[in-house]
Amino acid sequence: MKLFQQAMIITVGLAIGVSAFAKADCMAHPKDQWISQQAFKTALEKRGFQVKTFKVSDNCYEMYGKSPKGKKVEMYFDTKTGEIVKKEIDD
Repeated sequence: MKLFQQAMIITVGLAIGVSAFAKADCMAHPKDQWISQQAFKTALEKRGFQVKTFKVSDNCYEMYGKSPKGKKVEMYFDTKTGEIVKKEIDD
């Protein structure tokens, strides 16, 4: 998947504004279907996020850092679609 397409997936996911759930529940996808970790992290940074930690956690991409508005965030993304499955933003 091209970086532009990945950025669009992230943009759509962020626009949806999925609220926080009790736990991140990502589907298990074959690793050859995952969006590249580096490309996904780069796309987040291009959207204005400051990524402190980016890792794989329970079939999700997990990101800790700051939102474009400078708020502390913890977000979980589906590794294949890039959709947000959980997000927490500190006020």
